[in-house]
Amino acid sequence: MVERVGDIVGEGVGDWGKQDGRERGRGAPFGSRHRGGRHYVFRMTTPTTSVPALLALLQQERAQLLATFESIPEADRTRPGGEPGRGSGWSAAQIIEHCARVEGNVARMIAKGAELPRTATAEELQAGCLTETSIGWVRDHTKKVEAPERVRPIVPIAAADALALLHASRAALLAAFTAADPAVLDGILFPHPFVGPLTLRSWTELVAHHEARHAEQLAALRRR
Repeated sequence: MVERVGDIVGEGVGDWGKQDGRERGRGAPFGSRHRGGRHYVFRMTTPTTSVPALLALLQQERAQLLATFESIPEADRTRPGGEPGRGSGWSAAQIIEHCARVEGNVARMIAKGAELPRTATAEELQAGCLTETSIGWVRDHTKKVEAPERVRPIVPIAAADALALLHASRAALLAAFTAADPAVLDGILFPHPFVGPLTLRSWTELVAHHEARHAEQLAALRRR
């Protein structure tokens, strides 16, 4: 059984530039992060297999998102980001707000999951795990989709306010994830509007891939 709580996550429409990461030979993009004295190397489309690796991936993609945002001149961070001649789009600050909204919703789903019966079958739970295909789709900024209304920025927002929301959403996600029973993280499904039902553990990892996608959207804004 998949719990229905409405649309949770989505992307804005626009030209999002080139995919995040660098290629090593012919392989998919790679990244790395030190955490707790260990060095994690990620093949960006391969799902993580441990809690430390998942947390390191969240940290890595957040750092990249913030670095890209901060590389945009302050005066440009609230400027609408539509393509020239094709109307307005999200500003850099609104992209950050959107990422915070998505992450905050995932934190609330984890908290709600503890109250729900675990009725999903083993087959449904297996299908609810991230795969290289689904991760690749999320990270591929060339896939243009419309964000569900609940996670869209509604009005212009100051850059500092957007960053405050992002820092708060990360604190909420980490608190919810680390406090959650692993049986809840792996035993409750919530629907993703584009890739289908996901376990709460997969939803948590998806936050990192979602931010990688939007880091490239920010990079495209910077280049205009």
